[in-house]
Amino acid sequence: MQLHKLFILIGLIFSICGGCRYPLTDGTVTFTQSPVDIEIIDTVIPLGNLNPPGHTFPTDHIYFYIKATAPDPYEIKAIADGTIIRINKKLNDYALTIRYTSTFSSYFDHVKTLAPDILNETGFLNDGNNTVYVNIEAGTLSGNWFLTGTPVQGGADYIYRENHLAFVYDPIDPSQIRISCGGTLSLSPGYFSIAGNSPDPKDITVASGMMKYVLQTGVPSSIFLVEMINNTTIKVEVFPDKAPGDVNDFTANVQIYER
Repeated sequence: MQLHKLFILIGLIFSICGGCRYPLTDGTVTFTQSPVDIEIIDTVIPLGNLNPPGHTFPTDHIYFYIKATAPDPYEIKAIADGTIIRINKKLNDYALTIRYTSTFSSYFDHVKTLAPDILNETGFLNDGNNTVYVNIEAGTLSGNWFLTGTPVQGGADYIYRENHLAFVYDPIDPSQIRISCGGTLSLSPGYFSIAGNSPDPKDITVASGMMKYVLQTGVPSSIFLVEMINNTTIKVEVFPDKAPGDVNDFTANVQIYER
């Protein structure tokens, strides 16, 4: 079976945001989504792989092997907000370097084509390395979010756990959507399954408008409203013990989350 190899890491299909990126800090960031849809991944070769003689030293990259049955071409998505700072145009593909903070960056290789929005930002690319500044955003609801006011530096730390919210997938059965709440919303901390397992957070964008989830919290269920204001901001409100027909809009209790 022929498998396609993606040589890590970040995306081809980006949301482009104009102007200056966020003020650069040091430290790391949390990657908020897979660079490709989980359903099309066949195998992942982890960081630090050994394969002499080509990789006698542990690798500084990850390999994603894509199923031969996957659509071709397939989308590669930004896995965190950042800035493309270098594009290496090679004979048959591209390699991109993405910076997230002043001390943390990543790259991905063997990208066959670039989204038109990226090329519109870069202009003509010479063969070899090109210095560019293209701001990118993860662009969908999927991933980790922080209550407004959570410190940028260290916001993922345990002490801010109540401020965390995630739209993710079950670690045992990744076909099942989970909403994981740290405790700030009108819910006890926990992760919740979704009635009908829909809508999929990876398909929700700013253009989707207000979306309604029915959380399976008991009888009656709870209603979870969410809307992407932009690619880095959402508004959220939970209505415990309500039926879907009882809730149609946000109230003054709405809360804002960012990433």
